[in-house]
Amino acid sequence: MISPVEVIWAKEVLEGGDGAYGLVLSAWGAGTLATGLVLSSVWRRASVLARLPLAAGIMAIGYVVMALATSLPVGAVGCFIGGMGNGFYYVSVVQSIQDRVADEFQGRVMGLLESTTAGCFGIGFLIAAALTELTSVRVTFAATAGGVIVATVWMATLLRSQLEGQSAAAAGPA
Repeated sequence: MISPVEVIWAKEVLEGGDGAYGLVLSAWGAGTLATGLVLSSVWRRASVLARLPLAAGIMAIGYVVMALATSLPVGAVGCFIGGMGNGFYYVSVVQSIQDRVADEFQGRVMGLLESTTAGCFGIGFLIAAALTELTSVRVTFAATAGGVIVATVWMATLLRSQLEGQSAAAAGPA
């Protein structure tokens, strides 16, 4: 939900001026790029299913920092953290789907993922516009953070049994 109001947040809430949006967008992109460095080392050792809620949680931390930021540098740090979480999450989702879908259905399922993602962005933009108009940019950022936190807890709860099954299988017979 934050994309359509990020310019207002950077320029007016953080009082960053005309270049502020470029800075926060660059910080988000730098976080996403940093994902590749971490994924190629430590992060890839974690189970794909374990990475999903962890990545969403990292993104939520970024959104919380962004919602609470009172200066452009702090806001940019929140964007960097959010970008890392976003990068981890997307790669983990795609890998998780590709690991579980037969080759002949990959194109269809990935097309469905992309279509669903685009549709959710549209819905989020509408909600963000209405919420910002009725309240403030900070409330929109806080609502986004809250939604990602709820999604993180929900994912962790839904995936718990599968993760426990993976741990038991890795441990082998007792």
